[in-house]
Amino acid sequence: MKSFLFGLALTVSVTNVWATDISFTTNVKSKAILNALEEIKSELPESLKVTIPNNIQITFSDLNKTAVNNIDDKCSDRIILGIDTHGINQNKILVDNVFVKELDRGNRSIKCAHKSIKNYFKATVAHELAHLFDDQKKISNNSLFLNIAGWINKGMIIRRKTNLNQRQERSPDPYEFKNSQETFAVNFEHFLYDPNYKCHRPTYYEFYSKLFGSKPNDAAACETNNKIVMTSDSSTSSSDNAAALIKNLDLSKLYQVHYLFAGKGEAAMSRFGHAMFRLVMCAPEHEVGPQCMNDVGSHIVLSFRANIQETTTSYSKGINGEYPSQLFFLPLKNVIDEYTKGEFREITSIPLKLNIEQKRRFLQRSLELFWSYRGKYYFFTNNCATEAMNLLRVTLGEYDDAQTKNIATPIGLYNYLVKIGLSDTSVLSNMKDAQLKGYFYPGISQKISDSMAKLNIQEKDFQKFAANYDATKRIKLYQTAIASNSNKVLMAANALRLEDLILFSEEMGFAKELGAKLFGSDPDPRLQNTVLGSKIIELQKIYAELNPENFLTLGYGIPLDSEFDTIPQEKFDEVKSKVNEYTEDMKSIAGEFFPEKLEEIKNTTLNRYELLKVISEKIKNDNKLPLSKTNNFNKA
Repeated sequence: MKSFLFGLALTVSVTNVWATDISFTTNVKSKAILNALEEIKSELPESLKVTIPNNIQITFSDLNKTAVNNIDDKCSDRIILGIDTHGINQNKILVDNVFVKELDRGNRSIKCAHKSIKNYFKATVAHELAHLFDDQKKISNNSLFLNIAGWINKGMIIRRKTNLNQRQERSPDPYEFKNSQETFAVNFEHFLYDPNYKCHRPTYYEFYSKLFGSKPNDAAACETNNKIVMTSDSSTSSSDNAAALIKNLDLSKLYQVHYLFAGKGEAAMSRFGHAMFRLVMCAPEHEVGPQCMNDVGSHIVLSFRANIQETTTSYSKGINGEYPSQLFFLPLKNVIDEYTKGEFREITSIPLKLNIEQKRRFLQRSLELFWSYRGKYYFFTNNCATEAMNLLRVTLGEYDDAQTKNIATPIGLYNYLVKIGLSDTSVLSNMKDAQLKGYFYPGISQKISDSMAKLNIQEKDFQKFAANYDATKRIKLYQTAIASNSNKVLMAANALRLEDLILFSEEMGFAKELGAKLFGSDPDPRLQNTVLGSKIIELQKIYAELNPENFLTLGYGIPLDSEFDTIPQEKFDEVKSKVNEYTEDMKSIAGEFFPEKLEEIKNTTLNRYELLKVISEKIKNDNKLPLSKTNNFNKA
């Protein structure tokens, strides 16, 4: 497969190689304007200058209905500053008179991306020149550029380019969302004149650099920021430190990127599985190498998900794109528990054969998406698989086929990765070995089946066992098995393994059922006059207080270090306290209406306590191990 970017750069570089330097003619004699135009000539990439006409006519006039005398400090006024005459006069640009008025009064600072009136003027001219270049080269229709910029073809019959990104507040100029031509021009002006552009939008900067053979502001020392904020259902309860939520995507500590595939689930939106990525990050004290596969506490999962703020999922909303699609970073353990324990779905983790540049691009693109992308989640046309493929398209930018390959399902993505030889499926040649080494996580593990056999449980299907045997029946079975075996610790540990999984499943299942009875299509009328629903909604708002967006200052793309404040410990402690308070309140209310469910969860918890007591008392009596080492589950 040929290198797309190399071919694109070559096409640009050989165009009109005999052209002379461009010149500007204008209808004003302002010295400040003429000096700025001379600066622009020296700052434009040579490949752009040899592509557009070499004599550009710039006409200053009042382009707005009412003459503009001042530019707003924050550049927030929606006024027309420049126009190029697309396809009519290929060498003419119109610019508003406001720049003549402003620069004749002297250059001054402004608070938007270009920092000064003169830079804003130069960026406006560069923006219009970018359109002239694009008229010739059609870069705004190029597949790789469209993938970087988030433009997709949407529509079953009449397909048109659509940008699903709703997070325009993290754009340097929301005008870039008008169409792909404006996306190209807006980003070119920032590529040329924003010294922080390479840190805010590194994949865009790389694209433009290769396209034009130029690296403006390359020597500028912008504040590179590789931080992300983890999402974890248990984050506020498992950690007392707000800083634990902040992780650094450090390329020097990345061993591998894996395609992480969860098997199909029972819910409609899960029938095709779930596509994710796994960052095999090495622990701080370890060198990068195969041993990093054991540093599971440092591994991070990237998961594109529908950001559902409701307690139940609406199928029709998922079909019609009414849920935001966002990239979440999660601890690997949480994801494994979510799928294997909560939904009994297997997970496969397959290494991708990425070189160091592709790994760098993967991390940079992930950061861009995390901080500046919020799309629309469509279950069938813009889902976890299509979003994951979009990330890979940018990562594999040099491969033409990846830019146009249509992927709609997680299994389709898996098959494509195998077809192009990007995935290392050899790790799955021995499934027992794959499980031991962390490449495969079964939904109902062999250990669970083994534990049931050792306990002489007649029911062979664990899910049926969990559903048909309540906590009271189960503890009697366990007690019989423990009493009849000389290795009581072994029997109790096997029983404890089953109860751990059952408790996890019961708690997740009850939470989903409660949400459906409160907010589903057929709500339980008994709950309508309680404060339970409002408590749940309030709890969601409390969690939202730790949203990373709340700790950003103004800016675009990936925030600079100076634009992102670490989550204050005081705010973390406040949220944690509120969560604990509301959780206890909700348990109390729910117990009034669903006593059987909560009683079963309580009894399962008591089962665990009784089994732990058997293990600890036996160990103390035998005086073989200290009390702190009672959870000897692997030997079970």
